[in-house]
Formats: sequence, structure tokens, C-alpha cells
Amino acid sequence: MLAPWVLALARTGGRAFLTGVFWDNQFGRFLTFHDPALPLDPFFVHKEPMYYYLRTMPLRLLPWTLLAAAAAVQWFRPGTPYRGPLPQFLRCALAAMLLLLHVSAAKAASYVLPLFPLLFLMTGLWLEDALRGGAGRLARGLLAVTATALLLLVGLAPLALLAARLRHWTWGPHDCWPGATLAHFSLGLALVAGGGAAAGAVWLWRQWRAGRRACVGWQAPQVLAVLLVCNATALLPVMDRQRSYQPIAAAARQLAGPGGRVAYAGRNTRDTGALTFYLRSRLDILPAGAPVTNYLLRGTAPAVVILPAGKLPLVQPLLAGGPIRVLPIPQAGYKARDYVLLFSGRPAGGSKS
Repeated sequence: MLAPWVLALARTGGRAFLTGVFWDNQFGRFLTFHDPALPLDPFFVHKEPMYYYLRTMPLRLLPWTLLAAAAAVQWFRPGTPYRGPLPQFLRCALAAMLLLLHVSAAKAASYVLPLFPLLFLMTGLWLEDALRGGAGRLARGLLAVTATALLLLVGLAPLALLAARLRHWTWGPHDCWPGATLAHFSLGLALVAGGGAAAGAVWLWRQWRAGRRACVGWQAPQVLAVLLVCNATALLPVMDRQRSYQPIAAAARQLAGPGGRVAYAGRNTRDTGALTFYLRSRLDILPAGAPVTNYLLRGTAPAVVILPAGKLPLVQPLLAGGPIRVLPIPQAGYKARDYVLLFSGRPAGGSKS
């Protein structure tokens, strides 16, 4: 199955490509990535400390962190009731994957995603036993803390979003709210999530009072998952403006217009991947310096270059007295403050910028 891909690698880059894929990106993570001379690249070399995942995994497991920790203790303690071939396989798989992740010098929070099915299966089996009367005082306390925190989250998050919109709260100097259509969608979904949280809390409480605790243990996570998705979707338009590349791509696309060209001046693969996604088109990649001005002044169609603000001094001397303008990202969020737009030509539609 891999043969066509391997052949394409060999024909395109020869031995260098094959070495990079099958050696550097596999064994190199354990043997060579500790070299301090290697560059810091978000998708190649991370150079994170050994305890990196111990620091990041609790955040990634939210809101089930406390339950997953209690389940892991129960599964790995000497007198564990989980015995047999399947529990042994789950314990070995989890331990082996954690060991490989920790000894690798290339670390990223997303690398722990393959662990989640194992952890959630182990947590679900432990939770079922705990709700059937096998939980100690500590386990009952963790269940109570988790349930209370989740109920507060799904109940108060929609109210906070509604209050922020009605009182025109903003993050930073610019308006963080999207256009009218997305804002109305966000508020409507927040109302649905708030009403669903109230109805779900009443229904689950009645089930609990009726003695159907195991039923509540299986159904409550499903209800909470749906409500959390509703809350996250309601907040997503706001977060897009603040924390994503969406404002940068939107501003560049508006300036360039349908027939314009857009480029990125840098070598950060995370920037290029995200900007390509939000632009929904190919992105030209340039080194910061003279190639930027050459790109902007070439041809008659409008051209825009997205430049990290820290690299502006590298091209600033080349812009003096020329037709190229440096523009900030309008209504910029936290992410967009780190970039500027270099523009040549008239704005799309003939409007002034």
C-alpha cells in the first residue's frame, strides 16, 4: 500500500526525501533531535522538556481530568480488579505509548490524541463500577466536583456570552464580535444551550433521586457533550476573530480582490498551513527581504504580502519612497496583532484603504 507513495518520494527527492521521512522523522526523534544546532520549527523540532506531557495532558483531558486520573490509579494499582487479557492489553498499550511520547525530543500537545480512546474506555469502565456502589469517599468526591463544575460551565457559559453581547464587552481595543448574521447565530445557539442546560439538569436530578444512578452515569456525559458542543459553537465566531488567522486572511483577500495575488513572507509552516486554510487557495511563500518588494511590484494585478510584524525592519528600508503601503489588520484580535499587510495597487472595488 505504501509502495506508490514511496516511489513518488524517491522520484521527487531521491534518497534525501526517503531519509527525511523514514529516518529523521521516525528514529531521528529519539536520536538526533536533541541537537541544539537544529532550528526551532513547530512541526519538526520542539525540544520540549521530559515532563511536557505531564503538564499539558491534564488540560487536554478537561473536563474529565479528575475522573481519568482516578480511573488510572484504579487500573494500575497492585490489587486492581481489572484483570485478564483485555485489561492487560490496555495497560501495556497506554504505558508503551506514554513512554515513547516522553522519550521523544519532538513533542506537541496533539501527539497525545491516540491515548484518548484508551483513557476514556478505562475511565468509562471505572465510572460504571463507581456508580454501582463500588466508589470510595475520594471517588465520590471527585465525581461530585466534576459534575458540579460541568453543570456550572454549561449553565453559566451561555449567560456570560449573552451578557457580553448585550453589554458590548470587547477583548482588546477592537470589536471582537463578527457580522450581524454570525452574531445572531451565536446568540441563538447560546439561548438553546442555556435552555438545554436547565432542562438537562432537572431531568438528571430526577433520575438520580429515583435511584437510577447507573443510568445517570451513562446519560449525563452524553447530555453534557451535546451542551458543550453547543456552547463551543456559539463561542467559535468570537474566538475566530481573536485567536485564529481568520481576520488576517479576510483582510488580505479583501485587499487583493478576485484577481489579486497573496503571499506570506516567512518560513513558519504553521502560519502557511493556517493561512492557506482560511484563504481557501494556494499561498505564495517568500523570504523576507527584496523578494517581497519584487513580488508586490510585479504585474498589474493587486498583490498583498502577509508579513510577521517582527520582520518588518527587514523590508522597511526597501519601501521608502515606493508605492508599497504597510497596513495593520483591521479589527485585529490577539493573533492578528502579530502581522501586517504589505499592499501594492488599488484596493479591490476601488475603495480607499
